[in-house]
This record gives sequence, structure tokens and C-alpha cells, in this order.
Amino acid sequence: MRIQIVKLNQAVSGRQLCEWIGERDHVVVVDASMRVNDTQLNCVETSALHTFVDYTVDQKYINLYDCFGLDVVNASAIVQPYLCASIVYNSRLLKSQLAKADITFDSAIDIMIYVLHLSDQVTIDGHVVFDFESKSYPSKALLSTIAQSELSYPWQQYLQFHGIRSKGEFHSINKPYTLSVDRLNQNFKLPPSLFKRFYNILFQRKIRPYQRSNE
Repeated sequence: MRIQIVKLNQAVSGRQLCEWIGERDHVVVVDASMRVNDTQLNCVETSALHTFVDYTVDQKYINLYDCFGLDVVNASAIVQPYLCASIVYNSRLLKSQLAKADITFDSAIDIMIYVLHLSDQVTIDGHVVFDFESKSYPSKALLSTIAQSELSYPWQQYLQFHGIRSKGEFHSINKPYTLSVDRLNQNFKLPPSLFKRFYNILFQRKIRPYQRSNE
């Protein structure tokens, strides 16, 4: 295996995680909610950046991303309410980003969220590397820290979906994960719980035709 697999069985600090990362150029961090397809992982074309890869949830393909087929995108382009920790890290870059992190990471999605927030770009690879048992829910403490920054709309959307209000006005952008509730939210910031409820309903309605076509 040319890519190291680090299994996260407990909460870990950035320093501890750096110590677990070995000499290989790239690494994935997995927790109990994830399964790795080793064959697909070995086919990933890695780079000097972190690489976002494709995935399934409960063995179903539910993604609406429009980035697959591209080489490089802004890190915020992959941020959406149902984001999963589907990423292959560049080991050297990851260590540099975690070295001074005064944060305890509870799960793989916590690490991904923290790293994406510090990254300008990620590379894209369409291999379906991971299957997740359920949607991933990050630490509220971590999201509250990120919310202190000036953020683009994908980040604002993500934070609000997970119950955290962010700074600044909302300016939604037309992306696959932008729904009608986002346009409503631009004019009147909905309470996070109401936003999440509407978003879940609208997303299920949008994804249903794709799920039927894959059955």
C-alpha cells in the first residue's frame, strides 16, 4: 500500500496525529464510520495538495458534485451540508497544518474540516475510495472556532446546517448543493434548526430521481 491508513479510535490532538503519520508521502485518516476500498485507493493520482475523492454513503451514491472531472478546485467548492471525510492527505502538508493546532479532533470529519479551512485548493480524483455508514457530524466547538472567520457561502451554509451562525451577510452561489432554501436564507437568515429541516426535505426531493436511476 503506497498510501498510509491511520485509524482513528479515539480523540486526538494535532501533535499526536502528526506523530502517527509515517514516512509515506500520502495518508488517509479513517474512523469507525468509514470503510476503505484498497483497490480504488491505490489508483488515486496524488499530488502536492490534498486530494478529494469520490465516495458512497451506506453503499448508495448520493453525490451531486460538479467538480469530478476537474483537476483542481478551491477548497470551499467541496464544502456542502453532507460533507464526508473523503480525502487523501499530502502527509507533509497535513503535518504543517496540524503542527500548531490547539484542537482535539474527535473524528475524521473534524480533521478534514479543519484542514479544508486552512487550504486554498484541493485536487480532485474520481475514484470511489470510501463508503460511509452515515452522514458525518463535526464537533460544534471546532465549527464555532471556524465561524469567527470571514467565510464564503459554502462555509456559511455548512455551519448553519450544523447549528452554528456565522459572520457576515449571506450571498448564496449557484452550485449543485444550493437549494431554494438557500435563496430564502439570503434575504432572511433562518434559525439553523429550521434551515436544516427545509434543506433535508429539499435535498431528498432533488436526489430521489438520481437514486431511482441507479437502482
